[in-house]
Amino acid sequence: MANIKITLSGSEWDDDDGSIIQISINDADIKALKWKFYSVPEWVENVVTATINSCIKRIVAEEIPKMMDDPEITVIPKNRHELVRIAKIKSAKERQEEFEKVMVTNSMSEKTKE
Repeated sequence: MANIKITLSGSEWDDDDGSIIQISINDADIKALKWKFYSVPEWVENVVTATINSCIKRIVAEEIPKMMDDPEITVIPKNRHELVRIAKIKSAKERQEEFEKVMVTNSMSEKTKE
């Protein structure tokens, strides 16, 4: 049995999510990963980095038009990380909670119509 541990830090990190992700994998899992990947730690790092880059790219694509239409924003940063930092975005957790509230409200509304 082995553990893969990823430590997360940053001012935006939500303590409720925890600052360490730990995944336990057994010997067969390790062998399977080593069959496919030359370096499992490098592969994990690449997956995380690629996911971050994908998220940043999507945020930038969605936020630039919103920023251009926002009269309060006078300067749009050229730096992608700075743009993400100032973007008025919600986390996936916040979006899911809002969605669930809407679903409950709609469900209750449907019940009152009956």
